[in-house]
Amino acid sequence: MWETPIRLFCGSITALILFFSAIPVQAQSGPVFLVKPERFSVALSRGGSQEHIILIRNESDHELPFTLSVVPVELEDDSAPPRIGRDSRSAIRPEWITVDSRSFVLNPRDSRTINFRISLPESAPATDYVGGLIFRTESGSLIFEEGATILLDVFENGEEQIHISRFHPDFQLAIGNKTQFRYEIKNTGVIFAKPFGHMRILDYRGKEIRTIPIGTETILPGTSIEREVQADLPFGVYTAQLVLRYANDTRQATAESGISVLSRPVLFVLVLIIISVIVPLRKWRRTK
Repeated sequence: MWETPIRLFCGSITALILFFSAIPVQAQSGPVFLVKPERFSVALSRGGSQEHIILIRNESDHELPFTLSVVPVELEDDSAPPRIGRDSRSAIRPEWITVDSRSFVLNPRDSRTINFRISLPESAPATDYVGGLIFRTESGSLIFEEGATILLDVFENGEEQIHISRFHPDFQLAIGNKTQFRYEIKNTGVIFAKPFGHMRILDYRGKEIRTIPIGTETILPGTSIEREVQADLPFGVYTAQLVLRYANDTRQATAESGISVLSRPVLFVLVLIIISVIVPLRKWRRTK
């Protein structure tokens, strides 16, 4: 009596198990692989070259083969417009970019850095370019691509020229040992500049007591950067000198500023002296 319904029930359960076992299960919901950074901003003069590093990481649970290629890229937003006076960005020529490996295999959860160099010929037109490094891999019947955008600004050959337009401490009379200086560097030339140098601290006798190294990033023509540097100075009167070298260490720009540092113990003593003078003076005036 119950044999037929039980057989039907068991058959239905078996059919459901077979049905759901045939549905593919997604092993992971995240990205198959990651590329960092996603954008490079490069400034070069004609005939110049720069080397950069890009990181790729296999986020999957499988071994993946990768190929790398240089391709034209169209920007989907206005996050990187061409510089003033230039209408649009041209495509980077693939022969300008060389990479140390165009095909490789990554194990699961493994990562690798790829070195690539951008080298410009002397005849490269001075304009703004855009291109991309595209990594491609196949997993089963699926194809995945990720990449990084390269924004390249090419400038005419010329002489570097920078100007320190501002250099001063936060306060001419600083209280405490930590003293903050701010400076602004402007590129007044026609090509990019990357100055480096130091800030010297001299006491009232002209003796150097501190030297603080200073490095800056690339400054594009017609632009400026603002930075700050901190110095630990004891009580005293000082002169700060900012010295920046550029043009392959053949030129330098300088600026100077004075500062007086009043330590907290000395300030406390001065306050006590002032109070000890003012209080008796007031009492003397009242009695008079």
